[in-house]
Amino acid sequence: MIVSDLQSPVAGCPLLDLDLRDGTRAAVVQRDAAQIVAIEAWQFELPRLLRLPIVRLVDKTTAVVADRLSDGTPNAWLLQTGVGVVAHFFAGNGITEAVSVGGELVVGYDDEAIHGRLPHGSEGIAVFSLEGAFRWGYNSSFGGRSETSISDCYCACAAPDGRVWFQTYSDRGLIVLDIHSKTQQWVIPPRDLRMSNALSSDGVHHWFFGPWENDRTIFKWSPPDPEPTFIGRFDWELRGLTGGRFISVTPTGARLVEVAA
Repeated sequence: MIVSDLQSPVAGCPLLDLDLRDGTRAAVVQRDAAQIVAIEAWQFELPRLLRLPIVRLVDKTTAVVADRLSDGTPNAWLLQTGVGVVAHFFAGNGITEAVSVGGELVVGYDDEAIHGRLPHGSEGIAVFSLEGAFRWGYNSSFGGRSETSISDCYCACAAPDGRVWFQTYSDRGLIVLDIHSKTQQWVIPPRDLRMSNALSSDGVHHWFFGPWENDRTIFKWSPPDPEPTFIGRFDWELRGLTGGRFISVTPTGARLVEVAA
């Protein structure tokens, strides 16, 4: 396990979130009474304060910023360096994870959003265009029976092949979704890996952080192996990136955790 520090693009400001993609950093920071989004050296002041901001890079010049919480008002912005706001839209309430993959934005929701009354959350996972147009939802497409619907999306990540892996409160365990063909497959991981806080995958091997009964622990599982491999412990919260990497963000800094090396 290799742990390295990541410098915020905006020095001296509390860090609210940070993303890393193809060597490019994007961050949301608190600067006095304002929140600033930075994509490397380019900076943009958000038009209002977000309660739980997240940022996800689309490419080296474009990022989506969203508030995990919303009362139904638009809570996501597509930003481009040198331009500013390209789109502003409602991405749902109770966002647990957002993944930019294949030119689309995939958003997962918690159980309160899924059973709530606001749009999109009831889908469990929703797919949007980068401009904010709702494409389709998981529960409407696959959730005809209770055992096939999502009642809580715990974690999600993109794989190198452009598909999305996610873990949900379900007996199916670990699901891989092709958002363009609307097809899915699933594998059943060992019980020790259920309900993880973060997930990373290279499409063949899967890394889990903080399963229900193993808080702060990282495991690797390679189907069809019957048991996972213990990788190590990490005291900060992690979010999964592609290919056996995780990122940890605190107000004072960020770290990249590479477990596939």
